[in-house]
Amino acid sequence: MTAPAIDRPNITAAPAGPRYIEAARELVPFLKSEAPAIEESRQLTPSVLKALIERNLLQPLLSPSRGEGDFTISDAMQVLETLALGDASTAWDVMAAMGGCIITGFLPQATVEAMFASPSDAAATAVGRMGKAVAVEGGYLVEAKWPFLSGSPHASWIGGLCMVFDGDQPRVSPEGEPHVVIPLLRKERVTLLGNWDTTGLRGTGSQDALVSGALVPDSEVADFARGVRPGLPLLYSINENAAAPLVAAAVALGIAGSALESFREIQRSRTHQSGIPAVDSPLAQLTLAEARTKLDQARAALFAVGAGVDNEVVEGRLPDDAWVSRASLTATQAAETAVEIVSRLYRAAGSSAVFTGSPLERALRDVFTIGAHRMLQRENYLVHGRSLFE
Repeated sequence: MTAPAIDRPNITAAPAGPRYIEAARELVPFLKSEAPAIEESRQLTPSVLKALIERNLLQPLLSPSRGEGDFTISDAMQVLETLALGDASTAWDVMAAMGGCIITGFLPQATVEAMFASPSDAAATAVGRMGKAVAVEGGYLVEAKWPFLSGSPHASWIGGLCMVFDGDQPRVSPEGEPHVVIPLLRKERVTLLGNWDTTGLRGTGSQDALVSGALVPDSEVADFARGVRPGLPLLYSINENAAAPLVAAAVALGIAGSALESFREIQRSRTHQSGIPAVDSPLAQLTLAEARTKLDQARAALFAVGAGVDNEVVEGRLPDDAWVSRASLTATQAAETAVEIVSRLYRAAGSSAVFTGSPLERALRDVFTIGAHRMLQRENYLVHGRSLFE
């Protein structure tokens, strides 16, 4: 199956959010057809990448800085949830590319224009482990092993967190905070370890990378102490923890939605052990009804918080710690609900779900892998629980 053709010659003139949501919807059947090949190759297929590039889906969060109109957190959530209905790995890699776009707000405009000159350009960045950036004249010498670089097989740029050192001493602010930067390097300058051999989200290519003694110029280093360059929308200054859990949970809900549709299809073609059509089984009906209700409830809660974060930005405020807490807790609950939904559907589908390649089998692996991410782990309840007393 080929991706649907694009017939929108004035695509950049359209409002950013609705255009990207529409593009994601168009791709769902195509992504479903490509999902087995994505799993097998452990990275997005060339045809999927081509479809994403044609629709600018590797760079949607650059749209505000390019004058295309606003692109909100809620827009991003809906794009990712929709893509996950077709293929979870594709949705996760698009989410990672969105994160790379936000980081460009801390780079000079000329650098961003050069780095993302082509719609195929994307950055894979890691925040799971801190590297070392030793300050030298004109830039930094970088030593790092960065994990979980989702989208690295097709990325143009690779980056990750580093603590700045002046000689042998870590650089700290007057308040005692470490000076943290994200150097971005051409992929050819890093060593990708090819160690992404996982239970779920196999197609994301989220391998580790090694960097040894690479000189990175100041202009290609996102320096958080420097702040976002002037003139950008407030979206680029948002606390990562007020947005990232929401978009990650949206992918989880998309997987649950895909599992729900797969369960319906399986039951329509099955005969219950009693001899009646599976769709007439009370257990099947109860399972589907409960799954649909739980999914609707979790989605409503998640998108309500996303809308609240967007409203803060629209009114010219950066979401505060209370919003960070709400985003984390609601996203964690949404991911837990997605895991519960997929697990129940998998069990209720019986032996038809256990074969490798079954949509429910893959959904189960993918949703548990997402649930293991630090943004969505149950520990978040403990992290934010104390603040609820204040």
